[in-house]
Amino acid sequence: MPATTKTSRDNSPSPIIPPPPTIQGTFDSLLPVGLKTREGRVRHFEPHEHTAQDLRIARDRRILSRSPVGFMLRIVALGIETLGGQEIYAPFKASGFKQVPKILEGMNLTDAEYLLVASQIHSYGALVDGTWQCPACEERQKAEFDLSKMEVLKFPDDDNEYDPIVTVELDRGHSWKTEPFAQFSTFTWKYYTMEMPSMASLLQIERVTLADREKFDNKVLARSTIGIVSEDQMTEMPIEMKSFLSDSIIDDLPARDVLKLSTFVFDYLPRLDRDLLVRCQVCGTEGLTGLNPTMLRLGG
Repeated sequence: MPATTKTSRDNSPSPIIPPPPTIQGTFDSLLPVGLKTREGRVRHFEPHEHTAQDLRIARDRRILSRSPVGFMLRIVALGIETLGGQEIYAPFKASGFKQVPKILEGMNLTDAEYLLVASQIHSYGALVDGTWQCPACEERQKAEFDLSKMEVLKFPDDDNEYDPIVTVELDRGHSWKTEPFAQFSTFTWKYYTMEMPSMASLLQIERVTLADREKFDNKVLARSTIGIVSEDQMTEMPIEMKSFLSDSIIDDLPARDVLKLSTFVFDYLPRLDRDLLVRCQVCGTEGLTGLNPTMLRLGG
C-alpha cells in the first residue's frame, strides 16, 4: 500500500497549534463552536425559561447513573426553545420528556456544557451556592459563584467560525509492526490530528464501556483521532491501517502521550473556563475554584 502525503484543504501541512489559548467571548445566544449542517454551521439558539414542570424533570436524576451523557442531553433539551430555527423544547415536551430531539446528538461537548450554564443563568439567575476551601487559611466555607463570569476559551486567531480540530505533536509516538501493513513497520507515528467529540459519539462509547471511565476516555480519544502522521511529517497513516488498529492507536501509546492528547482534547479545544474567583470570608484571600457545569443542580 503506497504512502500518502499529509495535506490540508489548501495543500499545505496541517498547522500544529501551541498553547495557551486566549479568553474571548461571553454568554449570549451563540454557541461557542456550533453544529455543522449541510447549510453551514448553526450557532444561534433561543433559550427556554424553565417552568415548574421542567424543574421537576431536570431534578429527576434517575437516568444519571445509567447514562450521564443521556442525562446531559435531557437538561440541554429543557433549556432551548429553538436551535438554528428548529424547535427543540416543544417536541421534547410532546414526547413526555422522553425523546430528546436527534439534532442535539450532533452537538459537541463544549456547546452542551455551554447550554447547561446558559439554562441555569436564564431560568434561575447567575448566582449559585457551593463550598470552597481557602488555599491560605484552609477554612472550608460556603461560597457564591457567579456563572456569568465564566468565559469561553478559544484560539487567538478565531475571529469568526471555528473548526474544532487541532494537531498535536506527541513526545514519543509509536511504531506498529502489523503484518497487513509491513511497509510501515519502521515508521514512528508522532502527529495526531484530533477533532472535538460529538454527543452522539459519547453516547455510543458510553453504551460500550458502561461505567469503566478509563476505557471511556481512551475510546473518546480514539474516536476523536481523524489523522495520524509520521515523525518526518511526510506520510499520513492510511485509513485502512488506522481502522485495522482500532483503539490500539491510543491504547499502545506511551502514557505521557495519552496524557498530552487528553489535555488538548478535553482542556484545549474551545471550552468553558471553569475557574471562578472566590474571596475567603475569613482571611479575605482571593482564589480560583473550578466548577463542573455537568454537576450543576438547576435552581439551586
